[in-house]
Amino acid sequence: MGLTNTYGIMCREQGLRITNELHRIMIPAERPINRNEIAFELSNKEVKEEIIKDELSFAALFQEFSGSLIDFVNCEGPER
Repeated sequence: MGLTNTYGIMCREQGLRITNELHRIMIPAERPINRNEIAFELSNKEVKEEIIKDELSFAALFQEFSGSLIDFVNCEGPER
């Protein structure tokens, strides 16, 4: 077997999924989400077409929801 300049990488499906999800993470300033528009101006059909079916918007919305949920779970004090 001779030496070549070709390299390979071995990975598992789960590792690729994690890498893909980490690639999508955006800081809050980068998230193109207008919560007021989603909550009060768009119909269910428009939300489904414009937010849920759009990969970037859905990922940003999911991150917003996840971050809020984590903040709520970690909340300490009388408001809990």
